[in-house]
Amino acid sequence: MEIKLHLGLHSKMAMKGSATITINFPLELSRGEIYDPQTVKLYRSTGSGWTTDGITQVTLDVGKGVLVSTVKTLGNGYFAVLATQVSGPVTPELGSHNHVM
Repeated sequence: MEIKLHLGLHSKMAMKGSATITINFPLELSRGEIYDPQTVKLYRSTGSGWTTDGITQVTLDVGKGVLVSTVKTLGNGYFAVLATQVSGPVTPELGSHNHVM
């Protein structure tokens, strides 16, 4: 899995119910890597990894590059859109030659 997009969602008020998140994910911005678009999902940070707990995928329109999900918790507020890398070079983190995003 590779991070395609990460975002932060924060609120001073507690969540009541769920929130719907719509994300556009242009796979052509992957810097040469090729991803399986059918594996695109929204994940939430646990602080030590990523989980889909509390996240329900509503729709995935690969042709338009749109993912719609509902979340029941913001957790620590950090989310990522992840997909399985099929081929191509791995995008390194800025300033590092030994790690991948």
